[in-house]
Amino acid sequence: MRGVIYARYSCDRQKETSVEDQIRDCQAFALANDIDVIDTYIDRAQSGRSDDRIAFQQMLTASDRGAFDCVIVWKLDRFARNRYDSAINKARLKRNGVRVLSAMERISDNPEGVLLESLLEGIAEYYSLDLREKTYRGMMGRALQCKHTGGKPALGYKVNADKNYEIDEAGAQIVRLIFDLYANGKSYREILHILNERGAKTTSGRPFGTNSLHDLLINEKYIGVYTFSRTHRKDGGRNNHASDPEAIRIAGGVPAIVSQDVWNTVQERMAENKRAPARSKAKVDYLLTGKIFCGKCGGAMVGMSTCSGYAYYECSTRKRTKQCDKKSIRKEVIENTILRCTVSLLTDSVIDDIAEVVAALSRKECSENAELQSVEHALSDVEKRIENIASAIAQGIITPTTKHMLEQAENERAQLLHRKSELQSIGVYPITKEQVIFWLESFRNLDIDSIEDQHTIIDSLVNSVTVFEDGTLHIIYNSQGKNRTTKCLDLQRTGLPAP
Repeated sequence: MRGVIYARYSCDRQKETSVEDQIRDCQAFALANDIDVIDTYIDRAQSGRSDDRIAFQQMLTASDRGAFDCVIVWKLDRFARNRYDSAINKARLKRNGVRVLSAMERISDNPEGVLLESLLEGIAEYYSLDLREKTYRGMMGRALQCKHTGGKPALGYKVNADKNYEIDEAGAQIVRLIFDLYANGKSYREILHILNERGAKTTSGRPFGTNSLHDLLINEKYIGVYTFSRTHRKDGGRNNHASDPEAIRIAGGVPAIVSQDVWNTVQERMAENKRAPARSKAKVDYLLTGKIFCGKCGGAMVGMSTCSGYAYYECSTRKRTKQCDKKSIRKEVIENTILRCTVSLLTDSVIDDIAEVVAALSRKECSENAELQSVEHALSDVEKRIENIASAIAQGIITPTTKHMLEQAENERAQLLHRKSELQSIGVYPITKEQVIFWLESFRNLDIDSIEDQHTIIDSLVNSVTVFEDGTLHIIYNSQGKNRTTKCLDLQRTGLPAP
């Protein structure tokens, strides 16, 4: 698993753990959980009350490109102290297939807060998808006319004032060169070497890489086919129009840069290479990463797999130092057990108890929200001003000044109401008990065979799992007093031998 570390130090807390200490603890967590740290993002003297932090925004942008699988923070308050910003940004990371892991918080100090944030992530995701759908409807009309719908045009094209595509000859020469080289048997490595020697760049001004080369060679636009995807990927990545059956395709919608013969040769060669046997192991999704611990030594258990395809969790202490003899556990056995136990926990009475606590927490946090209070107080003041001015006008005091004051007050009220609506749209208004109940009841209808639904259940409800040698599992859920101890005999029967 590829991960990055995000560390932040606030100037207003002199006793706060230093960035260096945070990074050291995060690196130790990564080592224990078999995570390959590929980058570190640091914001110094930055408050967590806002997500307007340079390194934080750079990290989010990198996640859009699929650069890593998880973000490691020292504690979750390093990610954000504002729960609503946290929910919005975690929803964005989740769309990109990225998880946020805490190095120091094996058990959350505020487990109901995790549930509230999970619910808010769902709300943020809904509004994001709703906005995206409205945006796509507007783009669809332009697409049917073969117009440019936004973003940078593909290499070799430019967009005129009427939003139509035209050939940019400088870029088109690079495109033809790439197609000709590949059609004549050159490998990706050889093509990249030639391009870099010539100083050729992508549309973003960067040197070509394997991914950008591949994307260019499968882009139907280069044979004059205008393409626009009707769907959008859940992981936030780019759509491959060639594999999207619902994509709009209009032959002759843009000017062609390469011939049909060259295109056919390139696609045939790519298909032949694709049929070659794969040498790498399939990526395995370990649901319990960062949540599962060894009952013998207390160390984290990490996801592993064998060449023959068996996936399992192994004690990190045993893996690194051989000082623990806890047996490995089959991935599917432990995960299926946790999923079944978790869903069965959600009886009507348990859901009612949890909903009461989560809704109370939401009310408390919203009442302490400074911006919300400020907007409400300002609205109250401006309403009184409007009422007083209207009363003066009713008494016959009509002057240019009173008219101007009324217009000014009404404009101010409109702006405040707009801001109030914005805050409401991101969940800054309290979540009700009924909303929490509806959300928790929906877990009963999730498909535990679906990877996406499995993540929803584990990420939202399960805080930690400790596995003991006799098959006993101690499960701590994201709600006080809702812990469970159970025994899974399958763990004893299916433990893997030491790899």
